[in-house]
Amino acid sequence: MTELASLDWLGDPAELKARARAELAGAGVTRPPDRLFGTDPTGAIRVDVDEHGQVTAVEIGWQWADRLDPVRLGPALLAAYRNARTTALAARVIRSILDDEPAEPAVPPPAPDPAPVDSAGRYDDLDGWLREVQHGIDRATAELAELERELPGGPPPPPPTEVASPGRLFRMVRQGPVIAGITADPTGVELVDPDQLGAEALGLFRAAALAADDAQVREGGGQHG
Repeated sequence: MTELASLDWLGDPAELKARARAELAGAGVTRPPDRLFGTDPTGAIRVDVDEHGQVTAVEIGWQWADRLDPVRLGPALLAAYRNARTTALAARVIRSILDDEPAEPAVPPPAPDPAPVDSAGRYDDLDGWLREVQHGIDRATAELAELERELPGGPPPPPPTEVASPGRLFRMVRQGPVIAGITADPTGVELVDPDQLGAEALGLFRAAALAADDAQVREGGGQHG
């Protein structure tokens, strides 16, 4: 049986706070980023999210076909979305840290220059730290799920589910709450303009959110029935 995931990697909370403040000070960060977004590695796709990681807009550049093969459009959309989710995580961490900051000194030091932001909308100096935190969370979540499955009467792995965008140009496969993959119709995506593609991609994420909400309602009804 899998042992319960250890959270020792997190360390002492006070030490984590001190380290985080040092990272923020080194990056010149005084508040969370105004816009939360992520791009794919080519910069052809941008996904905007709110602070909870919900998609609010998708922009696909007019020159996307010069950077991506049509069959790579779906995976690139997923990469942009994952980067946007990391940005949202960063914003929540920054806000939590700054909300818990000690009082400012009587004469505050001069404000440093703004920190550079990379193509995924993340602060460069925080990237390694945030990835360490995200990796630990992912590892603990995976090990806990495996433990539940191995317990007598534990739940089986959730079956994969698929949702499509309104015009069926994009399809998403989910394994429980996790997005396992996104694919694009390689012929169809070349027949519409980028604005329509962006609207289709946004429709895909909205359809997935609705499907997830419906699944939670069904599970809740089953638990109370």
